[in-house]
Amino acid sequence: MKELELLQQQLEQLIKRFTALQAEKDKLELAGQRQAEIITELKARVTVLESDLQLRSVALSASGHHSEDKKLELRTHLDRVIREIEKNLELL
Repeated sequence: MKELELLQQQLEQLIKRFTALQAEKDKLELAGQRQAEIITELKARVTVLESDLQLRSVALSASGHHSEDKKLELRTHLDRVIREIEKNLELL
């Protein structure tokens, strides 16, 4: 009888451990899904920034004017894009 009680206690402990591990697994899966969503969003933002940068570069080249104001504007924009990319990388 004592053996049966001991086995019952071990079974209950295993069930508790299994339940805790299952909850942790569910939590990790949810975190993984959230990170995948963040990565997808960040990739889309980087694509938009790259497209914007290309459009500005083409516009500057097409205008034929590379005045100091335009160069400063492009540098400011590039700095902003670089900071945004660095921020996105930190989020990952």
